[in-house]
Amino acid sequence: MKYITDNSENQRQKLMDIGIIHATLDKWGMLFKTKRNGEKLRFNGEICDGNIEGIQCGADMDVMKFDLHFKKKLELERPKQDIKSPFISVLFGSPSTDTVVEKKIEDGKEVEYEYAYENLGVFCTNSNENLSYGYGADLPIRLVNVRVTEDFFNYYIQQDEVLSNLMNLEGSFFVYEELDPAMQLVFQRIFDIKSEELFYKDKIKSLGLMLLNIFFSNVAKRENITETNKYPFNVEPVFKAQTILKSTLDRPVTIDELTREVGLSESRLRYLFKQIFGTTIHNYHQDVRLLKSKEFLLEGKKTMLMIAMDLGFSSASHFSTAFKRKFKISPKEFQNNSKN
Repeated sequence: MKYITDNSENQRQKLMDIGIIHATLDKWGMLFKTKRNGEKLRFNGEICDGNIEGIQCGADMDVMKFDLHFKKKLELERPKQDIKSPFISVLFGSPSTDTVVEKKIEDGKEVEYEYAYENLGVFCTNSNENLSYGYGADLPIRLVNVRVTEDFFNYYIQQDEVLSNLMNLEGSFFVYEELDPAMQLVFQRIFDIKSEELFYKDKIKSLGLMLLNIFFSNVAKRENITETNKYPFNVEPVFKAQTILKSTLDRPVTIDELTREVGLSESRLRYLFKQIFGTTIHNYHQDVRLLKSKEFLLEGKKTMLMIAMDLGFSSASHFSTAFKRKFKISPKEFQNNSKN
């Protein structure tokens, strides 16, 4: 079953006129022919069971809780958005979808990028391109969608260089993080709280902010990402490129060589590599070679020139400059200190 969501100027005006939460619930209600009751939608039909709830948490943030069970396979398509959304969504929870397909026009041709994840996770994007979401049959879904204004989103990303580079609102981004144990506890607490509890909205707001804080903090640590992490795209070509870089230490590896080996375009490989490892291909490869140089220096069997040549640096001076820039100490100083 396939549904296409409304993306017109009228829909945006409706958001502003009646409130974003009510408009969002009404949109879901229209899809599944269910009427909103206050800030809630309840489903009990042939397509799905469960409910969706919206909680307004001030002018800059709201939280949408999804507790659903789809009985049939479902496809949702959001057409390319010509009108900017008034908020950025950070989606926490169980695997809500097998795939997300982004369709773009590049060089006059439509190109599809497929993103997929299977673990509990956090999914954030500001893409305004055509997006298709696929939901599997007989799939229980629990999601928390924390939606914030651009100003509030910028408050987070402008505090850290990794965040500002990875999630700059001037460009389009997809970011995925696993739902770590700390986030899982907060996530579960959001569903445990009952709406009739005292200070219910205040509690939801505090927990929503806590989820955001942990998410942005984890993304800011992306230099420490390992191969065990999962991402919303096919990682195999990217890790194949990483393997080539780690096994080729005697010379720089060209981007043309990598693209031929892994089967990705230059721009796509550069983008995905930066998403996963938090650094450029060139810097990553140089760091690998510099780490290897430490082993040679500790062994003490090679001269500076020999190490430089073995690791693909143009000269001993080039090697020494790169080493000191990376480790804040010269190769000779490092070698001497290791003997003390």
